[in-house]
Amino acid sequence: MIGPQKPREVGDAAREGTACHKLLELAQMGLDPEFFLGQAVTEDKRKNGEPFLVDQTMVGAVRYFMDTVQGIMLELGIPPENFRPEQHMVHPATQAGEALEDHLFGGTTDFMAWGNGTLLVADLKYGAEPVEPSSPQLTEYAILALANMPPEEARTIVRIEQVIIQPRISFGDTCGRYSLPA
Repeated sequence: MIGPQKPREVGDAAREGTACHKLLELAQMGLDPEFFLGQAVTEDKRKNGEPFLVDQTMVGAVRYFMDTVQGIMLELGIPPENFRPEQHMVHPATQAGEALEDHLFGGTTDFMAWGNGTLLVADLKYGAEPVEPSSPQLTEYAILALANMPPEEARTIVRIEQVIIQPRISFGDTCGRYSLPA
């Protein structure tokens, strides 16, 4: 997320994760993920040339993500309309042509919501390796979200809730939360 990315070969697992994230994006736009069963939602191909097709595991992961963030929003008193799905953000200094370039400080959130003094940032991890909810990636997304909010709205935020949803991890909690003051 910070600094130029080093070129690396992207494997099938990462491409499968990209397909699941695309399905999540479609679901957050109001489309039923079940509709896409058996279909390719990205142009990516496996190393053997076959497309990544949406399966029940992807649909379940997307439904779990959606249900989890909706439940957390309800718990925190965040109004249901105060969310943004899949949003690419860059630091405002980047937009103003100042010192930061897009590739130095920017990223795409899977989900963010705000209200009742809280900013909620949630990320879907489709892989088997656990990721901590205190991940710097989510903290950076929170910084970007605050920097891109209207100042009067950003001033109301007193707490940041970082959530990692990882339905396929090999051990640990499938939903991790980390709270920090804004």
